[in-house]
Amino acid sequence: MRYLTKMCDQVVALISSVHAQTIVWNDGDKDDNDTRDEDCEGHRIIKCVVDRTTEQEESVQVREGFKVASGLITYAGSVSEASAEQGQLKPFLLFGETAQGLMTAQHQAARRVADRFKARSLTPLQLEGYLTSDSLCLSESLDDQALGILVRGGLKKRFPDECTKWTQELDAVGAHCKKMRTDEFGKIRATFDKEEENLTLAIYDAVMDIVLNLYPFLERASFPHPRVHQTTTPISFQEIAALYPKVGEVFQLNIKPVETISSSKFREIKDRLCLLVEFISRVGEISKTHRHAIAKAATKEGYKAAQHAMRDAFKNSSTAYTTQLSDNHSALLIYNPTEDVLPLMGRAVSYVTSVFSNPREDKTAIADRVLREALGKANNISDSQFLKEIVNAEVIQEEPELKRLVEEATLQVQPSLATTIPRVVRKLVGLVRQVQEETMKESIKVHTESREEQEKRELRLQLIRHVNDVTRQTQQRHTLSIESVESKSCYSSQYKVSGVRETREEPMTYFTVHTMSLTEQDKHSLQLDASIIPSPHFRFKYEFRLAQGYTILRAQLLEGEKLLLIVLDRVGNLMVYLDRLTAIDAIISQGRGKSLNREKIGQDFVLAFDESKRMLSIVSSDKLLLHIFVYDDTRGFQAVGSSIDLNSWYNKGTSIRHSCFVSGSEELLLVDSLAQARIYSLVTMQFRPATLNLHHVPSNVHSTPDGSCLLVSHEHGGGHALTAYHWDSFGSTKGIELNMPGLPVGEPFVVTSLITRTAAQLLWLDFSTRRCQSYALDITRRVTEFMFREKVGRSESKRAENTTAHNCLLDCHSEVWIRFPVLAAVQRETVSSASLRSQRSLVFVTDRDFQMFAQHFSDMIYAFERTSKKPTGDVLKSIKVSAAAFSVFVQELCSTAPWNVSQYRAGEWIVDFLCLIPIHIALTKENRFIPLQDGVYSTELERSLLGAEVNRIVDSISFGWYESLFQSYMATKPVRVVSSMGEQSVGKSYALNHFVDTSFAGSAMRTTEGVWMSVTPTEKELIVALDFEGVHSIERSAQEDTLLVLFNTAISNLVLFRNNFALSRDIAGLFQSFQSSATVLDPAANPSLFQSTLVIIIKDVVEADRSEIAREFTLKFQRIVQDEQEANFITRLHAGKLTIIPWPVIESKEFYKLFPTLKRSLDEQVVTHHAAGEFLHKMKVLMAKLKANDWGAMSQTMASHRAQLLTSLLPNALAFGFQEVHPEPEPLKNLDTDMPVELPDTESHLFLTVGMAPQSEAREQALANLQGSWERYGDRQHISDSEWVEALSQYLEGIVNLRTNHVQGWLSQNFGRFQTGHASMEDLRRNFEGAAVDLKSNSRFHDGPHACQTDHLCIHECDFCRETGGKLRECGMAAGHAGNHIRVAYLILNLLMDLIIRAPASAAFQAMLIIFNMNAKLVSARSPVSSASGYVLIKIICMRADATPSPNRQEHLCTVMCSAQGICEIETAPHSIEATFTGRHESFQYTKYSQVAKRLKCAKLIPPGETEHEGSHNHSLDQKVIHFCEARCENCGYFCTLPLGHPQQEHETRHGSMSRTRWTIDGPDDAAVLEIEGRRFSTDDEGAPMMCNLVCQAIGRHVHIDYCRSDEEAACHGNDEIQHITKHLRPHPARPKDYVTHNLFWKRSGFKDPYSKEEQAVFAKCDAMCSGPEHVGDAGNLAQPSYCTLPMFHPLTDLNAVAPAAGYISNDGHHFACRNPAVMQQPFHVIFVADRSSSMSRNDRRPLPNTPASARICARSANRFGAVLSSLYSFWSARAAAIRSNDSAARRDAYSIILFDNGALTVIENDLTRNPDQLLDKLLPYQAKVGTNFTAAVIAAQGIMERNWSTERSPVIIFLSDGESRIADQTMQDLCRSSVRLGKAVSFHAVSFGPDRSSKHLRRMAEIAIDVQNKAPKDPLAPAAATVMSSYNQALDSVHGFIIARCFTLTNPIRFNLQRPSSELRSR
Repeated sequence: MRYLTKMCDQVVALISSVHAQTIVWNDGDKDDNDTRDEDCEGHRIIKCVVDRTTEQEESVQVREGFKVASGLITYAGSVSEASAEQGQLKPFLLFGETAQGLMTAQHQAARRVADRFKARSLTPLQLEGYLTSDSLCLSESLDDQALGILVRGGLKKRFPDECTKWTQELDAVGAHCKKMRTDEFGKIRATFDKEEENLTLAIYDAVMDIVLNLYPFLERASFPHPRVHQTTTPISFQEIAALYPKVGEVFQLNIKPVETISSSKFREIKDRLCLLVEFISRVGEISKTHRHAIAKAATKEGYKAAQHAMRDAFKNSSTAYTTQLSDNHSALLIYNPTEDVLPLMGRAVSYVTSVFSNPREDKTAIADRVLREALGKANNISDSQFLKEIVNAEVIQEEPELKRLVEEATLQVQPSLATTIPRVVRKLVGLVRQVQEETMKESIKVHTESREEQEKRELRLQLIRHVNDVTRQTQQRHTLSIESVESKSCYSSQYKVSGVRETREEPMTYFTVHTMSLTEQDKHSLQLDASIIPSPHFRFKYEFRLAQGYTILRAQLLEGEKLLLIVLDRVGNLMVYLDRLTAIDAIISQGRGKSLNREKIGQDFVLAFDESKRMLSIVSSDKLLLHIFVYDDTRGFQAVGSSIDLNSWYNKGTSIRHSCFVSGSEELLLVDSLAQARIYSLVTMQFRPATLNLHHVPSNVHSTPDGSCLLVSHEHGGGHALTAYHWDSFGSTKGIELNMPGLPVGEPFVVTSLITRTAAQLLWLDFSTRRCQSYALDITRRVTEFMFREKVGRSESKRAENTTAHNCLLDCHSEVWIRFPVLAAVQRETVSSASLRSQRSLVFVTDRDFQMFAQHFSDMIYAFERTSKKPTGDVLKSIKVSAAAFSVFVQELCSTAPWNVSQYRAGEWIVDFLCLIPIHIALTKENRFIPLQDGVYSTELERSLLGAEVNRIVDSISFGWYESLFQSYMATKPVRVVSSMGEQSVGKSYALNHFVDTSFAGSAMRTTEGVWMSVTPTEKELIVALDFEGVHSIERSAQEDTLLVLFNTAISNLVLFRNNFALSRDIAGLFQSFQSSATVLDPAANPSLFQSTLVIIIKDVVEADRSEIAREFTLKFQRIVQDEQEANFITRLHAGKLTIIPWPVIESKEFYKLFPTLKRSLDEQVVTHHAAGEFLHKMKVLMAKLKANDWGAMSQTMASHRAQLLTSLLPNALAFGFQEVHPEPEPLKNLDTDMPVELPDTESHLFLTVGMAPQSEAREQALANLQGSWERYGDRQHISDSEWVEALSQYLEGIVNLRTNHVQGWLSQNFGRFQTGHASMEDLRRNFEGAAVDLKSNSRFHDGPHACQTDHLCIHECDFCRETGGKLRECGMAAGHAGNHIRVAYLILNLLMDLIIRAPASAAFQAMLIIFNMNAKLVSARSPVSSASGYVLIKIICMRADATPSPNRQEHLCTVMCSAQGICEIETAPHSIEATFTGRHESFQYTKYSQVAKRLKCAKLIPPGETEHEGSHNHSLDQKVIHFCEARCENCGYFCTLPLGHPQQEHETRHGSMSRTRWTIDGPDDAAVLEIEGRRFSTDDEGAPMMCNLVCQAIGRHVHIDYCRSDEEAACHGNDEIQHITKHLRPHPARPKDYVTHNLFWKRSGFKDPYSKEEQAVFAKCDAMCSGPEHVGDAGNLAQPSYCTLPMFHPLTDLNAVAPAAGYISNDGHHFACRNPAVMQQPFHVIFVADRSSSMSRNDRRPLPNTPASARICARSANRFGAVLSSLYSFWSARAAAIRSNDSAARRDAYSIILFDNGALTVIENDLTRNPDQLLDKLLPYQAKVGTNFTAAVIAAQGIMERNWSTERSPVIIFLSDGESRIADQTMQDLCRSSVRLGKAVSFHAVSFGPDRSSKHLRRMAEIAIDVQNKAPKDPLAPAAATVMSSYNQALDSVHGFIIARCFTLTNPIRFNLQRPSSELRSR
């Protein structure tokens, strides 16, 4: 319906009767209150622009600086005789980029210096050095231990015999004294054996004395006397105790047994009687009956019976007592006959009264308490006290029974002691004998040790005196006096030494560094104003010494008060020192500098040092070798790789005179003896293209500290001449002369800076005024800064109300109005006023409801306008709607009256119709841009274009019906291109339709694929609309997006980029395709492209959010510009023009009001396509270049294509004067405008030779026709023959001139818009000139038989024969020829051969070229020349250089190739569009691109009569012709596109297929796979399918692999852009390799990084990814990876550090911004099964270093078993850290641990609470044992799994072993099937800690587990994270610490990070 209503003004709708009956009419009320919103829509447009805000040119201004007076600045005299030989020393300035100072020197005569020290710590190495080299003075007070330390520490090396003798004699003395002690001990033991009988008697007597004292009633005689035989004089025990004091103590401790009677009968009687007495003493007098009962119970049955009797007695007692209790409860009531009875009774009565007088207290309880107290007191009575006191108690004496018991007990004493006393005596004898022996042994030991010490001292003194005497006899520089020495501690190998070391110093030179400093006021002032002149002063000084004869070659002050010192020693070797000024003297004296051998460096060398890089270069001037050293804080200066050979860059005999670093870079300036200055890059290992040619070798060169300028100094008679060259324009400028009149000749100067590196100063010393003076250098660099800003202001307006409604009618007209514009912003104006148009009408032919149609249509218009808010004007209301019956319609149709219908010109109507139809012009597929032919993708066409050049691709592109529109019908109209692009499904097509009245299909779903084109013709111009598919879709790669964006921005004038603000605020990511495109085609090389304005349309923005959204987008674009600067896509792709439009919501008035404003923006755009034909040509060429990946200049390709086309048309143009002859003649036209070239021409057909064939008949016929067309042809008989021939010749020449002039004008018009100098245009010009000559020749002569009776040959004699004196011959050339007369046959057959034979060997000559007609082919000298061939035109182009000038008198072209250096033309062409990639894993077709460098022919003309032109050969006559740089990308082979010798530091190119590379992938083995955009690559696969400028973008974050440039692995450490690879990678596994960052990789390549700044920033970040399942994509969603936020080679972050504010830290030290997946994972029951067999004690695997548990594990198990423990601890720690990061989470995993050897031991089972340290502590006590039993271990694991089965936790078994055992498959199958039977398949992971050859059974175990797991039923409700596939892993090197985390969690969050295999495309 859209097309129908657009094509026809009058429409008739036929409605059947049946259909008419189904129509339901809706009578709705019309709202008459429609209002008009008059708000201005201009506030929605925010125009922005990217301006160049700051532009400054290179300059250097010199002004006076400071002047510092100092007394130091003077010549210093010598202070000794030695100094007189050295000559006078004068101060000199120190080099320094940011620090300044001067150095003074003073000589010092020889002297001795004493260094006294006390308890100084010395290492064994230091002590040995002193003892073996110094004169020694050892103190005689040294003991054997101290002397032994010295002997072992170095004396034995110096005095081996003496020290050995001393050691042997020392051992002999010790052995002798030991034997003496042993002998004396034997004698003492024998003496004590003899006196043992006397000892026994003495002890017996002493014991008996104690016994009789305790028991006086006993008799001594009642005990048996010991039977001994006395042989010596008896001795008393008191005498023994006096001799041996310890004997008395032993006696007292062991006499206790005699104080106790051991008889049980005695003990029973004693206990009961004591209880009775104590009890009775506490209750006093009671009735005799009760007392007797209690006594009887106590004495017969003990405490319990007495207790019962007591209770009975008190219960039955009714007497009340009132007396008080006795004061002394514990006093015994001892019976005393002399005591009065009354007092005793009174005491008892008082006690009882006090006890029982209280009626409230229970008497029974009181009785029990009293009885217990009595029992306690009775137990403390000794046996002796019982027998002396208790037996006399009153209560016992009153009871006869008790007295009997006393007697019975007394009788038990003697028998008991009779057995105890002998036992005690025997024990005491042994103990006393032991005390005696120990006392005597101690005495003997003291005596022998004293004697031993005396003898050892004599030996010690003998050795010390010998050492001192011998060492004094030789003169040594150092004398060491040692007073004491001892080991520092048992845990340290160092010694503490006290003494003095005297040093005899040689004559020295004392150097003093005086640093220059600024006041704080000066610093502040300079920061505010760099032009301030400060007042520095020399304040601090630092000294160091050098031996005389040493020379300082370079001294440079560094930041941080450090000094670089390079010293030449006496033999010519170099010592390099770098340290703090306070420590420089110490490191010199200790020799801790870098020593460099003079033979390796060379005798003549130059030095350079860069402070910021801490890099030292030494260039051997004679050997041309470059040595590079880099300083490391821990390792000092280290060589960077081997020396660099520069001989290939210099001619023999050239030497290097000066060198300096480009400050802050790794580039080195070298000035050679030819006065050439070149810059060598240490990254690319190449020289910069630019060379600076100096007038003569300078006296010095300096780089300014900020790296902006090179200062070159030349000395002449009057002073210094200084010239500044900016590094940025090095080699391309003449330099800037600096005026420094005060700089003295012969005095050195330094270049430094104050406060900032940009504040450069030149310093020198003025000795005449004793001042340090300076010149300030104000340096400006060529800088262009870009700023994104808003162009115009915006006004605010009130918010409009949004309403949305859809009223679906049966009429299809409403659908057309809704989907397409009614009144578009750009109106079509195809139909001119010449067409007769009638009013638009719509007639419904029906049989009913005639009156309803018009009303219904009117209501439909009203509803549409009210709901859609679309502008309609009067378009819809002007449609006349009516209804009529079929009969009425037929009558009007068949009547003779004229129809009231519109009438059109046929052409206008067809064009208007065709322009409505969009055509598909291009798509992207497999990372390629594919132009379509007539809107159709053809596989046959693609195959036919294999290997095609760009020109052929251009010819294959056609745009269907639009071809004739652009080429002819509207070819002269200018073209504006508007395009729509953006995210998917944001209404791009809808907006474009309403803007320019197109008919692109659109819907809520994705409908557009590739690029569609439609055309809207207007009165003045053609509006071409391009509708692009959405960017960032999942179907398109980033490369495909880039190609679409590149095509769009290159050809368009206005780019509408729509995006859904609510869905995407990542502006930088959204425009990544734009930024990537900005680096491909160079806008500077294509001025006709990239002239569009980018309009950012933010979809569906309400009024309230408009300002904020605009501000946000503006700020983010500003950030993009600031980051990218000149590389920002707004400047490069859109000429810095950008507009932001927050677009209102759809179906609001404001939505459509902005389209007219947008049209004004389109009208303001500069017209870049001046004609439709030109636009067609330009777009086809652009599309072809994109398809071919040709990134060269558009103008060159367009000129080449135009030249090729014109070349194909040239024969017809010259012969017929038409472009095409068949099927119909087509005049010569301007191909851009399709306008004929209106120049006079002839209708005659001219003959043009094609090929080498004579074509005589056709030529003669053409000539005859020409003659017949001459009006005077019949006058030959009436005028003279010569006159007639002359007139005919003039006529023919006039015809030819008309034709050639016409053709030349045709060529000029078609080349008019191209710049001159294109090689293809020059070739066409040459072809035209040659063809014109051929045309003239064919129009003058004829061939074959004729009747003129002459051969038409010249009859004159040959001029050459006459000049050379040879035989005179006829000329033989065609009659009337121009120039000299030449004998052709002679010239060809004789002259050439004669000249060649006679030419000297050194003479240069060229073969003769014969051009036959227009074909430049060699004619054999032996070919016969017919005398009738009068039409042959022969040109002699060139001969020998020294021969006679050429006889050719016409100007002709030089055929020699261009001889200028560089490349004439770089042509990009597909090498083989569809190449086949065959890799290890797959094969596929891909597009392969390569580049060809051409050397063109010389474009200069050779003057007439000359064989060569003046000057060198050049392919262009343009004085500013450019020859390209010859550098090539080592990966793709593309040439640098910059001019030869360009000043840019980096080469630039567009890059192509990486056909010169192969993949290197760092994976577990050579079969590791890297997948990029669906393609799989492996090591050694070719890299041609990838492109240099796209491969990194496709990979994402990554590292490159490069060959290591350092000789030692340690040299790679500490560099944040390099990480050494320890494993061997292919190719060349033996060559060490490094991981390098993306930034360093491109620096080393020498080419500019083709990626945007934003991409470079991404590539610099670590490529570790969080493995959480939420980051993994699925069928419906793209993956959303979470990367580490730290730099690529960052140090590992400590897990125990403070938790980050956002995200988490993984186990392997990465920081992720997402939530830790470990706290969200499926819980597991992890069973760790660890091998502790004897093979696990091998130390080829060791615990991970630098972990909190490393020391504890290594102390126990520094072996394979320790590596297992370290792995477990790392895993547990990571899990614990994950838990800590989530405060609310607790560990959900259960841990069980089994250790196995010959059997299995369960250490921990189903633990949920222990922390990592507690778990480790449980394992540390276990060590490796004998035996390995896999079967027992697996069975134990199965038992734990079954006992602790939980439906919540999935079972995981980690089996850690070295694999040295066997296991049956059945055992593993039983384990796995048991798990499946319980409900979940076990996840089994075998980790090998042994060699791979021993891991066969571990692999098999994993295979069985995987097989069972794959066959097990899947739980449909289980999350993906719950399924962890079994695996086998190898613990290699240092990675075993994380192998557990990786072995079973490749898809599980326990794996803390993921990393793709590191990969690199390496040059073959």
